[in-house]
Formats: sequence, C-alpha cells, structure tokens
Amino acid sequence: MRIKFSKRRMRIFVKKKWLRVIVIVVFLTLVAFCTGLFLHMIDASEDVPEVIEEPTIVATEEQTIIEEPTISDTIAEEPTETTTEEIITEEVISDGAWFEGKFYPVQWYDGGVVTGYCPYCNGEFEIDPENGDWATASGFEATPYRTCATDIFPEGSLLMIEGVPLISGVVWRAEDTGGKIDGNDIDVFLDNHEDEYIVGNDYRTIKVLRWGW
Repeated sequence: MRIKFSKRRMRIFVKKKWLRVIVIVVFLTLVAFCTGLFLHMIDASEDVPEVIEEPTIVATEEQTIIEEPTISDTIAEEPTETTTEEIITEEVISDGAWFEGKFYPVQWYDGGVVTGYCPYCNGEFEIDPENGDWATASGFEATPYRTCATDIFPEGSLLMIEGVPLISGVVWRAEDTGGKIDGNDIDVFLDNHEDEYIVGNDYRTIKVLRWGW
C-alpha cells in the first residue's frame, strides 16, 4: 500500500510540475510579445518627421504704417504774392478794425470836428420821396452807426473816431455829404438825438483805414 501511495503522489507531482512549466512559458511568451510590440511602436513614432511651424506676425493696433512720400508732397509750392484782397489777422496788425468780413489796418491818423445827426433832426423822420428810404449822396441807404458825411474824405473811405466811448470801435463809411461840413470834419449818422448829445461837437482824432473805394 505504501508503494502505491508513493507512486500516486509522484504522478500528481509530475503533473503539477509540467503545468507550472507551461504557465511560465506562456507568461514569458506574452511578456516577450508585449515588449516587442512596445519597442515597435517607439521606433514608428521616431520615424515620423517633426513639423516646425513658422512664426506668424500678428498685426496689432499699436503698429503704424509708414506711407512712402508721394511726388506731390516733395514738391515745394512756389510763394505767391500777397494781394490787397487777402484777409489779415488781428495778430499780424494790432491797430485796425474789421469791416464787412475784412480786416483793415490803420493807414494814418488825422483830426477834425466830429458831430452827429439822425433821421429826426428836423422834427420828423425824413423820407426820400423818390426812393422811399433815407437816401444819401452816394445812393446808399443811410445806416446808423455806419454812414457818415464828409468833405475831403472821398466816398467809400473807412474811418474810425477816438475819444467817444459810445462809438469806440465803430467803422464809418463815407456815404454822404453836407453843406455845413468842411475840411476834415465828420458828421456821423445815429438813430436818436440822445446819442447826438453824447458825440457832441468836439475835435477828435480820426483813424483812416481806407481812402475811397
């Protein structure tokens, strides 16, 4: 009985030994297969060329475009002659005045007696029967604080009067004449008797801005 039992145990042991060998061989085979597959994948990835993207220039709002100069910009304009029709600014000439959109510098100073008259000097408003308005010797309608009557200053002359605050800075245009006006005397056209009294009848300094038209 002991001998049989020993043989039986030996058969069982032999079977287990071969089973272990088979398991180990299968395991090593799987390990070798996975290792080979992994190495193959690494080699394949190394063969793929690396693509290097070129840097792109992104325009920003701070970048400015410098334009090339054109021919018209490089050609200097020829100087033009200054004409009398050119408007002169007050910064260029300090002594003068604006009249109807143009600046007139003072040409020279004169002196004479300055008086005033208005449409009611004869007690009632005078209407020219032919033109239906307050006509002057020049044909212009008399305009308060613009029209003046003169003797030696020709029609169209522009004058200013110093020394009377009421009419300081007013530009008068010679548009009328009068029998009582003599020499440098000036009779300025106003719109009421009260202003006539303020102007008075005194010798004043006269600024000549323009002689005639």
